[in-house]
Amino acid sequence: MKPYRVLLSAAALGLLALVGPATASGASVPLARQAVAPAAAAQTVQLTLIKVICPSYSVVPANQNPTIHDQTGGHAGQLDTSYQTVLVNPATDIPKVCMRADGWQFQLYNSDAASTAVGLPLTTGTDGSGTGSVTITLDASELALAQTAGFPTGLWVAEMEQPSVATFGALRCYQDILHGDNIENVRDLGTTDQHIYCIAYNVAVAQSTPAPTPTPAPTPTPVVPTPFQSVQGATATPAATPTPFQSVQGETAIPVGTPTPPPTATSGGSNNSSTPMGALLICLAFGGLGLLAVQAQRRTVRR
Repeated sequence: MKPYRVLLSAAALGLLALVGPATASGASVPLARQAVAPAAAAQTVQLTLIKVICPSYSVVPANQNPTIHDQTGGHAGQLDTSYQTVLVNPATDIPKVCMRADGWQFQLYNSDAASTAVGLPLTTGTDGSGTGSVTITLDASELALAQTAGFPTGLWVAEMEQPSVATFGALRCYQDILHGDNIENVRDLGTTDQHIYCIAYNVAVAQSTPAPTPTPAPTPTPVVPTPFQSVQGATATPAATPTPFQSVQGETAIPVGTPTPPPTATSGGSNNSSTPMGALLICLAFGGLGLLAVQAQRRTVRR
């Protein structure tokens, strides 16, 4: 055998000695691993919108420059300037005399012109908690707007007014506590998880109460008493009519003082043989007196 063939055979045997055990065990030669970066966690940002109604403008917290873009109807100078204007905080920015209100709406926009709405209106109190608030988690598009920097970019917020119930006082949103208009901004949000707030303040409008209509008092109906009408349960009894003649032991006499009626003329006065009525009455009177005298005498004899 030639010398170079001996060298080749020795080299082949050496390679088999190195590779053979790994091949026999079924293991493969490991490949170099590629480094994979972990996936970034999604950012979570919650936005709570709060509605409060105050009794007057003097208790509404003022923004830094409330008279610029004033939408209070000229009341910006009356607002309370003692509140902080750095970051909206419901724990410090809601006066005790103001009440949270359910049933009010906010709208998100993609610019300060409020021309393009982002999503549907958000109504306070829909969770039934009575806190006058509504909380959402910003979706990808809302989050992208809130992470932009520089005016007029950002996620804009406005309240939907009800001027017949309460007039506009102020709006504070995240770090935008600047002017007196009804649209504020969330921007430069960064990438950390957080919970941010917007608060809208309104002043209650006095509601007129219709005056009650007086009810006329009923007019009493006069009662005209009728003869022998019962009064309070007692029935009046007519007075007894006296009898014109008095009976004395069966005899009837004409009462004393009774006037004698005049004689009555009869028709056909040419009859001179008729007895005048006056004479008859006189005879009856004397006859009665005679009877009375006889009766009196009898009583005397009996005694």
